[in-house]
Amino acid sequence: MNRIAATAVCSTLLALLSGCFTDSSTIKHNPDGSGTLVVVTTMKAKAIQQMKEMAKAFGGENAKEPEFFTEKEAREKVAKMGEGVQFVSCEPVKGKDAEGQKVTYSFKDITKLKINEVSDPPGSGQGGLKAEAKKSDPITFKFAKLANGNSLLTIVNPKMEGDATPGEDKKKDPAEAPG
Repeated sequence: MNRIAATAVCSTLLALLSGCFTDSSTIKHNPDGSGTLVVVTTMKAKAIQQMKEMAKAFGGENAKEPEFFTEKEAREKVAKMGEGVQFVSCEPVKGKDAEGQKVTYSFKDITKLKINEVSDPPGSGQGGLKAEAKKSDPITFKFAKLANGNSLLTIVNPKMEGDATPGEDKKKDPAEAPG
């Protein structure tokens, strides 16, 4: 019963703390379609401390302190990011009021890269906790080399509920536009 109560309380806390972490992604894209994705995730230091205190409170004397921002978690995300994406590096980030990690991934073909707009909270899979962000279709990319020598990168955002416009014209793929 203690474990169920701890899971319920921690899941609630994770939901309340969801505004306490940030996630930013930067893509560096090469002319051949390959590149890197750098993801910086941070969480407010106060939120991290609260999570650690709750783990101790509900886990008793033998409670294992939760680990946030692990390399293992960063490596596991590769499986959801598309074909040809590889983990490159992971380094800690520490600021005045927050801490986290900077993770670099490489990709061979941007058209196979998939980015989920909403990430799971850091450390959410530990100690029996299972807090997940609301899942949606990933952001994807189209890449075309145009006749004039330029390249066209199109970011394809998933359609969200309520975004459909009745009678909306089907538009041509921008990659087919004259160059």
